[in-house]
Amino acid sequence: MFIKIKKKLSTLEHYFIQQHQIIITFQKLMINTLKAGGVSANVYPSRPKSTDKQVDFVTVRVSGNTEDMDAYAEGRLYITLFSHDVEGLKNGVKLGVMYNKLVACMPAELDRYLIDTNPTIVGDRADDYGFHSRILNFKFTIKIQ
Repeated sequence: MFIKIKKKLSTLEHYFIQQHQIIITFQKLMINTLKAGGVSANVYPSRPKSTDKQVDFVTVRVSGNTEDMDAYAEGRLYITLFSHDVEGLKNGVKLGVMYNKLVACMPAELDRYLIDTNPTIVGDRADDYGFHSRILNFKFTIKIQ
């Protein structure tokens, strides 16, 4: 026989659950925005283990911290563009096209999220799996409702 114990969540636990939900919601909104903007049909929250037959893909990672749940939160949005190498070399043209589409579709405001539309380009690098990537960093603010 099992006894189900109901645990009352503390204020701090509610805070962390709410913060996590806000971040996950923003990540999902950004994934849908990038797909709709034509940056890539393949947009993921993290790098897929298998990229068979994909010429490009994008990863979207969000990190943030809610300092004051009654006002706003701030964080970073990391978008990484991946393009399959051509003859073992970076496909700079494809990465450039993806970057331009990203900048064109990036909203300054999305729901309750305010996004700095001028990203910092962290860098380009090879991933040793036949792709080169361009890593972008955006600042964002969340209006807490």
